Amino acid sequence: MSIGFESLTPSRAWARSQVTGFAAPPPIAACLIGYTFSAADQISNNALIGIRPTNTSRLNSPFSTSKGTASACEPKGRDALQDRISEQLLALNRRDFSAAQDQAWPSFKATFDPRGFEEKIWSEFPFLLDQSSVAFGRCRIEGGTGSLEVRFGEGSSIALLHLFVKTQVGWWIDGASPADNAVTRKVETS
Repeated sequence: MSIGFESLTPSRAWARSQVTGFAAPPPIAACLIGYTFSAADQISNNALIGIRPTNTSRLNSPFSTSKGTASACEPKGRDALQDRISEQLLALNRRDFSAAQDQAWPSFKATFDPRGFEEKIWSEFPFLLDQSSVAFGRCRIEGGTGSLEVRFGEGSSIALLHLFVKTQVGWWIDGASPADNAVTRKVETS
């Protein structure tokens, strides 16, 4: 079964950040993601796997969840996870590694100094710096933890499953790993 992904381009993600009150950028290494501006500034990807459709009440928003997107997240929770990732990606687009790292959970941030974080991105996740598109897929929130699948590049099989921790002030990225493709049961890598 093919399920649509919600997609954000850098300018859409920036606009969303202005609407939702987020203006700070996000991190990596077990919590990385990135994309760059495309000429068309449009994204549309499809992915496999499903939990249950997510509906959204933000029908007038260009950032509403695509119909049929697989999710075990309520729209508000999904939006919060996507916002955190989008902020990180915008920072990585600007090569602002410090701002990208600021989107991470404090225990994750403590594992890397700023230079180490940048080196980790360049050596293991360079695709995060050169993406023209990103699409959000499977989502799950259970208590104070969450996960969200993120696919990079149109037609790409590169996907990361991002992990999150919730605090009183919001969700923070706590790591990322290659996403498992439920159809082939192969781990997708860059």
